[in-house]
Amino acid sequence: MTVDIAVVDPLPMFQRGVAAVLEPEGHTVEIPNDLARWTPRDGCSVALLSLCDERYWALLRRLRDSTAELALIALRS
Repeated sequence: MTVDIAVVDPLPMFQRGVAAVLEPEGHTVEIPNDLARWTPRDGCSVALLSLCDERYWALLRRLRDSTAELALIALRS
């Protein structure tokens, strides 16, 4: 099963590292500018969100309150 994955982190090296590990396994990895507007294809979708400052915590709250069906993995840093 392939999964659409969005990676949101301020460090491009981390974002590209996640993509480098997951893409060879057949997953689609994107680095969206606006996770709240990210539109994965049909099927399973996951967002990996680093909570490194208040902007990301606010985004987490916005995603929690939205109706989007999205599995969310939040990393506290």
